[in-house]
Amino acid sequence: RKDNEFVEKEKTPLKSYQGPAAYGSLNISYPKTWGAYVVETDSAAVAVDGYFHPNFVPGVQSQTAFALRVQVSSQSYEQEMKQFDGKVKSGKVTVTPFVSKNVPGVTGARVEGEINVGQKDSMILLPIRDKTIKISTESQQFAGDFNDIILANLKFVP
Repeated sequence: RKDNEFVEKEKTPLKSYQGPAAYGSLNISYPKTWGAYVVETDSAAVAVDGYFHPNFVPGVQSQTAFALRVQVSSQSYEQEMKQFDGKVKSGKVTVTPFVSKNVPGVTGARVEGEINVGQKDSMILLPIRDKTIKISTESQQFAGDFNDIILANLKFVP
């Protein structure tokens, strides 16, 4: 029990990632024990592509189930949501409404289930102008941090 308490206490104070103003000044707070790798670009289908994981970020092609993925997609919210239609019908994922406590005027979606083959993921999709913010954890091992730290502190300018 003491080891678990120490691990949780070691995560604070939180670090934060502040995205470009052009993409909503996305602000993600994450445990200080995690590493981050974020690519920001103006000319791609994914304007912000971030990987977060305890200690260090393994190679992005490593097949690792990352603790946190953050993306600002150039596709609209409606286009991003369409990709889940088949998985909802087959029962592989469930979709429920999601509203961030720090951005109450924006309603998005929480997608739970097998988003990536063989993994139980949790993903939040939020509309931001003509783009979509996608925040996910690829492993249930990090679900507590995802809900209690990442989503609890999530901020952006719609």
